[in-house]
Amino acid sequence: MKVFNTITPTSSLVHPIFPDLVNNFVHYHTAEDMRGHEIKIWSNKPPAYKNYPNLEDLLPNIIANPQQAIENGSITVRCPVSQFYTCDAHLANIPETIGYDRLWKYKEIMSKSSEFIKASDGYSAKADLLHGMVRWIFDENDKVIGIAIVKDRGNLRSHIARK
Repeated sequence: MKVFNTITPTSSLVHPIFPDLVNNFVHYHTAEDMRGHEIKIWSNKPPAYKNYPNLEDLLPNIIANPQQAIENGSITVRCPVSQFYTCDAHLANIPETIGYDRLWKYKEIMSKSSEFIKASDGYSAKADLLHGMVRWIFDENDKVIGIAIVKDRGNLRSHIARK
């Protein structure tokens, strides 16, 4: 079972089910603010976190038994930047909806953080793990058929990782 769609730089910015969610990875590659931005490979890359399971490996079991996943509680997993979303109603072009993230301020994020990135030579070892929450995707019979991961902070860390 394939539970994640492949997301490329030319994929849709807005999530296909949840119109208030946008993808950081797609925005990085398509934002007007990023045109002409130098892509740099930093010496300090985010750790691989090999001690955590890969979300894609766990998803078939989570979707087959979502109640057990709920009862077991939060888990920490590895997930590629391209597979999580940001709640940004401004970028999603639905201003009547509350969107709690500010990915639309990407240029400001980058200008304020450029010295930090240079000083850390990329990823800072002091950075927290990114935190995300699940939004369940149901079919017409209320059966769980997928999830969307929504992060609540970490636009700069997403930018540095860019994969």
